[in-house]
Amino acid sequence: MDDLPPSTLPPAPEPRIATGIVVSIAVGFAGMLAWFFLTRLTGFEFGILAWGLGALIGFAAVKAAGYSAHSLGLAAGCAALISILGGHYLLVYDALSDYAAVETEGAYDHAFAFATGAVACESDDDFRAFLASWNTLPGHGAPDPASVGDEEVAAVRADLPWLQTLADGTFSREAYEAEIRAHYLSPAVQFEVLKDSFSLFTLLWLFLGVGTAWRIASHGSDD
Repeated sequence: MDDLPPSTLPPAPEPRIATGIVVSIAVGFAGMLAWFFLTRLTGFEFGILAWGLGALIGFAAVKAAGYSAHSLGLAAGCAALISILGGHYLLVYDALSDYAAVETEGAYDHAFAFATGAVACESDDDFRAFLASWNTLPGHGAPDPASVGDEEVAAVRADLPWLQTLADGTFSREAYEAEIRAHYLSPAVQFEVLKDSFSLFTLLWLFLGVGTAWRIASHGSDD
């Protein structure tokens, strides 16, 4: 074979960089979903899976492309970064959804009872008596209207237009519960919870996962 002229040698396999990039993205997406569902099923977040996911993405990219390259390593590292962060985000969103469901349960009935009591008040003394009764837990003594300050009465008076919509049914149960869910799933709340959920171990697994994907997909390349 070595004695054949160059024109008769079999062509070298063409590198498939685009295929490698697409496969790394697909494997990353599938791994992200698998990580999420495994964590949801078991109740435990296995950080080491982020490392394994990075390795899987790197190997898949090299296998699909037929070679390793710095550009392929960069693509695999980005795919690992997005996949790991995406899986972590899905877990945060899922936890917030569960929390919103808990907060929603019984919330409308509680608010409706308060609203109907508040709109029935006329004088400041009525408000103090109502708020003292509302704030006193069963078995904790008799309500004391004198314990209710002017600011608390003024705050409820300021909310009367909204409380009236609750009491007369204009603001429905569905709308009230949707507002609670919208609050807990708002971008601002998601960002704060996501930020607070990061620990040193989270950053470690993220670094290992992304670094492993990059090293495997770019190993031994000179481009």
